[in-house]
Amino acid sequence: MLGGANVNYRTEVLNNGPVLCVQSHLGHQEMAGLLLEFGATLDVVSENGMSPLCFASAAGHLGLVSLLCKRGAKVDHVDKSGQCALVQAALRGHPDIIQYLLELEWTPEGQQQNCSLKNKALQQALIAASSMGHTQVSQETPVESQMAHVTTTQFTAQGL
Repeated sequence: MLGGANVNYRTEVLNNGPVLCVQSHLGHQEMAGLLLEFGATLDVVSENGMSPLCFASAAGHLGLVSLLCKRGAKVDHVDKSGQCALVQAALRGHPDIIQYLLELEWTPEGQQQNCSLKNKALQQALIAASSMGHTQVSQETPVESQMAHVTTTQFTAQGL
């Protein structure tokens, strides 16, 4: 990278995924951090629309998910299949990542929290997890409290 390598290079794997997507999928947190430090685009996507956050969530790499989110990755980004990182984690049975993503704000600072988006993503994630037989996701994720928080916040934001 010091010699001028392209940190946004598109590889021949993961649907022509950029190198940050590949490193996120593989769980190479130090390399992903280095790529970001040298200017890699945080929300770059592969041809199927998956971002580094989606790949890290799908592969179960909580450390990378945390790193990407702290750097400002879009939690509500959806791929071409309409699936966000939350759904990717649910499809593969990663309750720790689901819990982490649910605790985050889903909109940039200064903008009103879009609770209905978060609520829909949670519903989609629970359906995805159950369809894949990941019953521990619904058991380990405090769904009731998340749904109550999302609904309460939604009504509060709307002044109801």
